[in-house]
Amino acid sequence: MTREAFQGTLTIFNGHPTDAMDSLSVELLITDENGIPSNDLFQIETQDLTNLNNVTGTGAIPAQQEGAAQFLFIPEIQAAPTAPKLYNFGGTIRYFDPYAQAMVALPLNPVPLTVKPSPNLMLHYFLERNILGDDALTSPQIEPSVPAELAVMIQNEGYGPAVNVAISSAQPEIIENESGVEINFELIGSNFQGQPVNLGVTNISFGNVPPLQTRIGQWYLTSSLLGKFVNYEANVVHANSYGNPDLSLIQVWVKHLLKQ
Repeated sequence: MTREAFQGTLTIFNGHPTDAMDSLSVELLITDENGIPSNDLFQIETQDLTNLNNVTGTGAIPAQQEGAAQFLFIPEIQAAPTAPKLYNFGGTIRYFDPYAQAMVALPLNPVPLTVKPSPNLMLHYFLERNILGDDALTSPQIEPSVPAELAVMIQNEGYGPAVNVAISSAQPEIIENESGVEINFELIGSNFQGQPVNLGVTNISFGNVPPLQTRIGQWYLTSSLLGKFVNYEANVVHANSYGNPDLSLIQVWVKHLLKQ
């Protein structure tokens, strides 16, 4: 799928009895079914070299030894945005041939692979603005806490399924309290797709989110005091993206404060 990494390995044996194969370079070329160069649709990384110092023009393999280069390929979303697409992975290897005493260029036999669309997730968070609990101004009367809802809608705008999606949520923690008033928050349960509230469960398994469909999960929290939310923030982190935002499965998140 797009944004799913796979590896390709090139091995080269230098059969000369005494001299090294040097000045070696590997030029990778990815083309689509029409022969159009498509390297720009893939994140390409040289992942590992064995018995070979580089593949950029000064690589060398000693006599009677084998060198190997391992490459990592990650198709970006535009490599197959809506339907599977065939690509050919090939290129050219250049090196100084100790037999011919000259530079040689050899084409790599193209390997066909089909890239399929991946999911493209948008997250919508919904949080109730007002939260009901004890009103400190009506002491000694104590009003009951009423659970407030925090919901997330996962919208798959891609043409591939999102598989085994889960969101983990921790108990709320107060990190700053300017007023000094004692207050407690507690996450008491969750539900999924309108099912009954699952008390005590804070992690939601969304399962598979098919293409162009949505799934909704809800959490319920209580506050010991009456109040309202005026703002909130969330961060989405995608690891191992090589600094390329097109490799993230989550494109954006949107927050909504709901008035009661």
